[in-house]
Amino acid sequence: MAHILIIEDEPDLLHTWAYYLEQGGHRVTGVMDAATANDMARNVNPDLVILDLHLVYNQENEPVRGMDILRELRAVSNVPVLIATGNFTDQLDRVLGFRLGADDYLIKGNFGVQELIARVEYQLARHSANRPDTEPQAAEHDHSILAAGNLKLDRDRQIVTRGDRQIDLSPQEFKVLLCLMLNRRHNMTFVAIWRHCWGHSSADMASIRNNIRIQVSGIRRKLHDTRAANPLIVSIRGVGYCFRG
Repeated sequence: MAHILIIEDEPDLLHTWAYYLEQGGHRVTGVMDAATANDMARNVNPDLVILDLHLVYNQENEPVRGMDILRELRAVSNVPVLIATGNFTDQLDRVLGFRLGADDYLIKGNFGVQELIARVEYQLARHSANRPDTEPQAAEHDHSILAAGNLKLDRDRQIVTRGDRQIDLSPQEFKVLLCLMLNRRHNMTFVAIWRHCWGHSSADMASIRNNIRIQVSGIRRKLHDTRAANPLIVSIRGVGYCFRG
């Protein structure tokens, strides 16, 4: 299973790509702003990056060229990068992209799901010989107790505490909180959470979103996280959730 980082500021497009890549067995992290993108690319060790060429925004909501992110990424990583663009007619952009280290281009609206998966898997296979097969969070997954500040989750005993108080979560809420804590500071899509917790994606998308929103709402209420200045669980509009504790 490859870890794919998608940097795309259109929620519907990001969700669609993430959904089908996850259906293909990959793990997906999605981000919609340049600051988070740079942090993720440097720290989560993705196996492949899909990068929007023009419409990524920084923390001041100013447009940032994907080329700038690609340049910064190439300074620290050799990860394969697919550039996503709505316009393939600018030859100078294409040449610059390849010179900066882009591995391939995707033209938005002009490729189907099977082509997306094929291009992703081709690049993964091409780079696999030069990249160690690692799971960045494997060591964390081996621990039975996860902690974030005064919040502790005991996987073996299925107990959650915050400070001196035990939190009474339902089995479904426990699964969702465990998933989010295991993927701390990663933007988790609705489908990724669903597959992690229940192991399949047979439900329709509306049911998946509604179910997970109900579980997260219950978790937030029981953790008294609904009005916190710095909430543990953050909603990623149109995508899913992120545990930032």
